[in-house]
Amino acid sequence: MPPVQRPSEEQQPVRVARPRSYVMCRPTYFDVEYAINPWMDPTLAVDRELALRQWQGLVDAYRALGHEVRVVEGVEGLPDMVFVADSGLVVDGVGVGARYLSPMRQAEAPAVQAWLRDQGVVDLHMPTFVNEGEGDFLVVGGLVLAGTGFRTDLAAHHEAQEHLGVPVVSLQLVDARTYHLNTALGVLDDRTVAYYPPAFSDGSRRVLERLFPDAVIATAEDVSWLGLNLVSDGRNVVLPAQATRLADELRLRGYHPVPVDLSELRKSGGSAKCCTLELHRSTR
Repeated sequence: MPPVQRPSEEQQPVRVARPRSYVMCRPTYFDVEYAINPWMDPTLAVDRELALRQWQGLVDAYRALGHEVRVVEGVEGLPDMVFVADSGLVVDGVGVGARYLSPMRQAEAPAVQAWLRDQGVVDLHMPTFVNEGEGDFLVVGGLVLAGTGFRTDLAAHHEAQEHLGVPVVSLQLVDARTYHLNTALGVLDDRTVAYYPPAFSDGSRRVLERLFPDAVIATAEDVSWLGLNLVSDGRNVVLPAQATRLADELRLRGYHPVPVDLSELRKSGGSAKCCTLELHRSTR
């Protein structure tokens, strides 16, 4: 096989970072006490102090890149509250709250919604249908990509569109290990995503091919490390340190990978994006 011809530095596209505002929740009470996705095994020991150090490393990485991080304090009895991205979607100061499918997580939503109200997100819609926030809603430029199949109800896609006034594109998830959209697809900038095709139905794959012909295509190896559960500012891509193949591909595309070790949080099926709720500002 001939060697891969990698583009020179001059040929790589110029990626531009944009300052972001993130909400995060300290994993003070993090644990794996139940199993609501294929990653979770309550028989495995959790090192909470290590989880806290790894989480702080993620906070430090964001701040070193010039991003704002606001911290919600965890609530005792809610071990998954660190995955705050699942508790809402906010675009230009308009928010849609979450309604969790699993009874074990349902109390997280009102806690985060109260915090968002205190922070001035005044137009916060309380959903009728099950949705798990940025777990299944991802903003790409002027669109919201919305996952369904395991957690978020399809009717919640229409509900979010009506409240936000932003076009919503529905995508069917079919692989239980990618139970949330943000484990099957990562947003890199306003025009580019990375995704794992086998996570989606045939029709949804064709939709993604039409919308993002230049997408980064991930592999099963990337998914095994939750590599697509990434956070990008348009240039710098924060992703699990173990997702080295994906990091190499992103570097080839002109992005700057920023590896972080979140292996302890991975025991609950989450990584960088799950820990990060973005307060989106449109670029139009």
